[in-house]
This record gives sequence, structure tokens and C-alpha cells, in this order.
Amino acid sequence: MLVIGDLSRLNAQRYPHKPALVMGEESVTYAQLDARSNQLAHALLVAGIGAGERVAILSHNRLEYAVVLQAVAKCGAMIVPLNFRFGAAEIGQVLSDAEPAMLFLEPEFEAAAREAIAALARPPALVLLAPGGDDSLAALMADRPATAPEVAVDPDSAAMVLYTSGTTGRPKGVLFSHAKFFRMFAATAIETRLVHEDVYLIAVPLFHTAGMNMALNQALFMGATGIVHRGRFDPATIFALIQRHRVTLAILVPTTVGLLAHHPDVPSYDLSSLNKIFYGSMPIAPQVLDKALRVFGGVRFNQIYGSTECGMVGILRAEDHVRHSQTTGREALLTACRIIGQDGAEVPVGEIGEVVVEQSRMGMMAYWRNDAATAETIRGGWIYSGDLARVEEQGFFTLVDRIKDVINSGGENIYPKEIETLIATHPAVREVAVFGIPDERYGETVCAALALHAGMTATAGEIEEFCAEHLARFKRPRRIEFHDALPRNASDKIMKTALRAPHWQGRSRMI
Repeated sequence: MLVIGDLSRLNAQRYPHKPALVMGEESVTYAQLDARSNQLAHALLVAGIGAGERVAILSHNRLEYAVVLQAVAKCGAMIVPLNFRFGAAEIGQVLSDAEPAMLFLEPEFEAAAREAIAALARPPALVLLAPGGDDSLAALMADRPATAPEVAVDPDSAAMVLYTSGTTGRPKGVLFSHAKFFRMFAATAIETRLVHEDVYLIAVPLFHTAGMNMALNQALFMGATGIVHRGRFDPATIFALIQRHRVTLAILVPTTVGLLAHHPDVPSYDLSSLNKIFYGSMPIAPQVLDKALRVFGGVRFNQIYGSTECGMVGILRAEDHVRHSQTTGREALLTACRIIGQDGAEVPVGEIGEVVVEQSRMGMMAYWRNDAATAETIRGGWIYSGDLARVEEQGFFTLVDRIKDVINSGGENIYPKEIETLIATHPAVREVAVFGIPDERYGETVCAALALHAGMTATAGEIEEFCAEHLARFKRPRRIEFHDALPRNASDKIMKTALRAPHWQGRSRMI
């Protein structure tokens, strides 16, 4: 295997009748996935879509997602996954930047897509992921050969343009090569003991790099079976899927780990097949991890740390959870990372620095059509992640915050993540964000924005007392805000910029 299109091609030879993906009562074998993606690849080539072209997709999780991904890869083109939570304006931003020749989409997004492309100089052709109609996927594939197209795809060429969530500005397209993805797939398989008999629960959105690459493509890389979940994350539904399909591996975020671990009906389901859980994308609260380890006894938990730009950077393997569960992990296989200070030198144990990743081994090629952002992020062959981590003993490290989120109060660096982790342990707190607000004496001071669990109450004074028991005085929030819910972007990440903005209004800077 060398390129993404090989995932279906080679597994069709090895396991032709094995289900590659299952969703509800539908399934597709490896032979069917290969044949259908070949048909679509031929149709794309006839439409003039080949090496270097872009093809976008806007859809919830569904079996056809994999057909489109494989077909685009077999043409040597780049897939551009769109966040299905985007509105017309955000869809337009990405399409204007990526300029795809074709956009595959579900009918429910057609109105927003047509509004978005109305203002584009080069609007993509729209193809509906629904049966019937001349503009449907089925019509495009009809009468095309099921044999592989004769296209040589360069492993070092870009396979995807993955757009960042845009928490600090407009989304940027990250170019990632076939070869780098395969290094990530191989490293993950070795580090976490994956086998082709595994059955993956794919409940994270496929537009996200975790859903597409750590779940879907990782499952196809192993020749495993993926159980595709469509719709919102409901613990009872997830438990039923694990029980019905004898799922062995679930890929989750800390929020969903907590939802599953605290659900009262866990004992009602047969979850004995589950033996691995991957979690990541954000730090996990210690009490949530402790609860999950108790509830899912015998399951191997693996924390995977990475990003759209850096790929897979670090891993806290199952065996490391015994003594190092409060760390982020160690450098992952087949990558190379350093934690450096402002002078570029590696910082010693106990000190905090920025995580940088060697580009030749892992990570992005560049930002799509954004030389300035590329030059800022990739320097001297290293990708600067913007993540701050503390160096621990034995090669471990612990993420403490993002550089852009650090609060400087009276010359002291304060890391919001530390305060957020503490406040999140308060029984009344559902979610929390900590950020800096202006202070005439110290430059910045700490503000905490909270949303409480339904039916529970807490006062600012109670939260302040809670923090006083555990934090040094200079780290304690000087202002506590209560919200019904914290603002989130289309990728469901809390938007601290929206929370900070009212406090800095009318000032020439926000630091």
C-alpha cells in the first residue's frame, strides 16, 4: 500500500467478501467498495478531474462518503471535506479558497450550497448523494467500468485539503500527503495493537481528520470492519451498536467518554467485545478518565495527541495509564517532536515549551495557497504547533495550553488549561473556559466563563472559594461569568475569542 486509493484496491484482493463498512441495515464489502469507487473514478476522469484537482464533499456520515474518498484518491485529486455544521457563508469561504471542480452533498445541504456558490467565479458542479436524478451519484457512476483506472498517483502528492476549525480566524486548508498518512496509519497500528479482525465504531464526523483518518481510513488500512454511526451522539445508541456488532474499538473525544462512563444503563448492555478506546482532541479531566477506567475495566485506553497540521505527534498507550495517566504521552512511533523555549533550545524536565514536529517525518506539506501562514508555521523543517507542553520524566510530556491562550498577569504566565481542569471538577459545572481580560494594574487578569448542569446552581463566591483551595492567588479568577451555554464554532470548539471580545472592546489590542 502506497496511496489512499490502495485501501480499497488491495483489501478487495485480500478480503473481497468481508464487510468494509456497515451502517444500519446497509453494508458494503471490500470488493463492492473497490468496484464502486473505480466506477466513480472513471466518471471523474471523464469530467477532467485528475492530479491536482479538488473535489469537495458535504455530508453526514454515510457509506457513500468512503466511495467518494476512494474515487478521488484513485484519480490523484484531493478531497476537500466540508463541515456539515457550516452555514452558507462558511461553505462559500472554503469553496472560494479551494475552488473544487465538483461538490458531492446530501440533499439537505443543497439550498445552503447553492446560496454559497452563487457568488463564486468558478462554482463547482453539484452531485447529490441520493438515488435518482441526473445530478445524482448513481447517475454519474452509471455504465462506468468497475476496473481500476490507469492512473499513477504520486505517494508524496497531496491527498487532502483539510480545513482548520477557524477558532482564531478564517479556516486554512492543510495539505497532507498520501505517504504521511500511511506513516500515521502504520504507527497507530503498532502503538495500539490493531488487527484486521477489529471492528471499529465510527461515530465521529467523517469531515474531521479524526473521523476520516483515525477511524475510517485506519479501519480500511487494517482491512477491518467499520460500523458507521450517523446522527447525534446518544449513549444508548452507541451501547446498542457495540453490543449488536461486537465492536472492539471506539474512537471518542473526552466529552463522549464522560457521557458513556456516567450513563446509568451501562450494566444493561453486553460490551464484552470492546477492548480498545482511543480518545483525544482535548485534555481529559482526571475524574472522567478515572471513572471510565473503572466502568470499562479491561479496555485498553489510548490517548492520541495530534493536530490537522502535525498529524500524530504523541501517544499515551494503555500500559502507560497505570503510572502516567495525568500526562499527554510520549513521542509517537515514526514521528519526531521536540519541546523548545523561545531561544529554540529544548527545555529541561519540569519546564514548559512549544511542541514542534519534524516535517520530513510527519505533518503537513503546506497551507493551501497561503505562503505567509506556511512560513509562520513551518520553520527550518519543523512544524510549530502552537501547543505548550511541560517536559516530564522518562520522555513523557503534558500539554498545558495553546500559546495564544496564555495569560500574562504582572509578568507571570498563567495557563488557562490548568484552571479549566480544576473548575471542571466542580459538580455543578458543565463546561468552562478561562481567558485573559484587561487589568489596569497587571495588564491582564483571569476570567472564567461557566455553564452549569441543568438543575444545579453555584455562585461566583462558591467558585472563587473552590479555586482558592487549590490555586495560587495569582492564578485565581478575578471575574466569574455564568452563561446558559458557551459559544462554539462549527467544529464544536469553544470560541474564547467571542468570550474575550466584549472585555477588550474599544482597545487597540487584545493582550
